[in-house]
Amino acid sequence: VSVWRFSTDGAYTAGEARIPTIGYGPGNQELAHCPNERISIKSLLRSINGYAKMATMDIEL
Repeated sequence: VSVWRFSTDGAYTAGEARIPTIGYGPGNQELAHCPNERISIKSLLRSINGYAKMATMDIEL
């Protein structure tokens, strides 16, 4: 768990709307939202696995 150094829609959902929010995604934050943004295939595949695991979690809010 770490802090992202860029903005996402989570700033609204967690901050303004008070909706519990998780930020998750592949890639390197230094490359996020910039002209040369990119991810590796390995990172993409790892994130797909992570999304699949989250989709099957039993989460109570």
